[in-house]
Amino acid sequence: MRRVGHAGLLVLLLLIAVTVLVPNYTLAWVRSEIPWLSHLISQVEMLWPGGDSVHVLIFAVLGLLARLALPHERLSVIFLSALVFSGVTELLQFYVPGRTPLFSDVRDNMLGMVAGLLAGSVLRWLGRRLSGRMG
Repeated sequence: MRRVGHAGLLVLLLLIAVTVLVPNYTLAWVRSEIPWLSHLISQVEMLWPGGDSVHVLIFAVLGLLARLALPHERLSVIFLSALVFSGVTELLQFYVPGRTPLFSDVRDNMLGMVAGLLAGSVLRWLGRRLSGRMG
């Protein structure tokens, strides 16, 4: 099961890296060619007009996967690793046509990461409680 978690974590990290490093015109093309994906992204974007809810959601999933796939890793190490990953991907956008690195994206990424880590910690706690009652 742990390998599945590691694989899921790696796939999501690669997906995030690829997504933030493609030019805006490529993202626009993908959204025009895959209407259901565009609709889904639009729905997520409407959740929080003051921030970037897509960033929050993606990093919440990343935090959840990281917490479940790396159960013995300290939360601070996972959080700092995500902060570095987020910062580096934003800085790399300086070199991607049509992309603008934003501090607010890093902020939103980290809000999502905290939410995901918290959710993963709660799930782990519940799992231990339930397995203790059944055993």
